[in-house]
Amino acid sequence: MDEQIAVRFEHFTFQYYAQAEPTLHDINLEIRKHEKVLIVGPSGSGKSTLAHCINGLIPFAFKGKIEGKLELDGQDTAGMNIFDRSIKVGTVLQDSDTQFVGLSVAEDIAFAAGHELVHTALWGMAESTLPKIKEKNPGVLVSFDYADRLDHPLVEQTLPFVDYGFFSYHESRDAFIEDYLRDKVDRGMKIAVATFGDKGSLAWDGKEFTQWGICPAPQVVNTVGAGDSFIAGFLCGLLRGRSVADCLALGAKTAAAVVQVFEPWVKDN
Repeated sequence: MDEQIAVRFEHFTFQYYAQAEPTLHDINLEIRKHEKVLIVGPSGSGKSTLAHCINGLIPFAFKGKIEGKLELDGQDTAGMNIFDRSIKVGTVLQDSDTQFVGLSVAEDIAFAAGHELVHTALWGMAESTLPKIKEKNPGVLVSFDYADRLDHPLVEQTLPFVDYGFFSYHESRDAFIEDYLRDKVDRGMKIAVATFGDKGSLAWDGKEFTQWGICPAPQVVNTVGAGDSFIAGFLCGLLRGRSVADCLALGAKTAAAVVQVFEPWVKDN
């Protein structure tokens, strides 16, 4: 093995599932460490596809059929997850000034305010920025993961700026958590959600409580990320216009899928 080879394609072919023909066909390419390589070609020739194969967007984000071999630092990518790829490969986009971070705090705030929804968490240290985001765009939705810190000062501090609050409660549904969720919606939130671990979840939207159970996970491998995955599923449903019950169900389904794998992501199913 040549330790100076950073990227090696061997008879590599990739075809998007939606395409009738391969975009990349029988690619043989070696890129050595510290070498600068320019890849040029007309639109649609596969330049971006080649880059996506290297940084892992293919196959983790863009699905298709792969033949041949791709190695990074001598390691076959067929056995690597997206986290392993991220340690070895970075991506700089065409206009990095506007696609990563702004030149000022004001630009970063404007970037966040330009989205439909902004999510942060107790440990995200974004609490002082939320008022500025809302001021820039009053229509932007804000969700906040308070974990199990129901009495944390940030709950009160951020309440005026949060639309969807998520709380982890170590008991099951009871009068305390019902009153707690009601209070948060009464004072500004659109929906307040409590999760009960393996006992399901509960949401209050100002009109009614919606309770949901869990989705079975036949083999629990790693529970890290289950809460985040639940929130991701819930918010995905929310942005798609689903009902509160559907959002809770999608959150439960996403969390159940994630706890069955070691990595905190799952393939589409």
